[in-house]
Amino acid sequence: MAFWRNELFVVDGAYSGVIRKVLKTGSRDFQVTSVLGTGVEGQPTNTMSKSSATLIYPNQIAFDLSGNAFIGGGANYLWKTRFDDSSPVVRIPGDFGGSWILGIATAREGVAYVSTDQGSMF
Repeated sequence: MAFWRNELFVVDGAYSGVIRKVLKTGSRDFQVTSVLGTGVEGQPTNTMSKSSATLIYPNQIAFDLSGNAFIGGGANYLWKTRFDDSSPVVRIPGDFGGSWILGIATAREGVAYVSTDQGSMF
């Protein structure tokens, strides 16, 4: 999960293939909406719309200071998009050593650092 502009974005389990936004609407009430992913298994393409995006085992999300969202998944997948406009979901090419992405951190605009289950960092 990650915060951007007081909004909570959650990877809804690696097998769901969906990113959800959670907004607090009252002292104990929340509104949950799906903002990315179809939840249907399939082969992603390099550029997808948010509503038709097929994500393979998404398990990490991080934002840079400009609002770019980086989403990591299994099978060497790293995607980039924005949730405040109609930007597409773009796959960032990389091999990541055949590993699962276990962590994403950002240090400056448009740059994500990735750690994997093999102890590698890219």
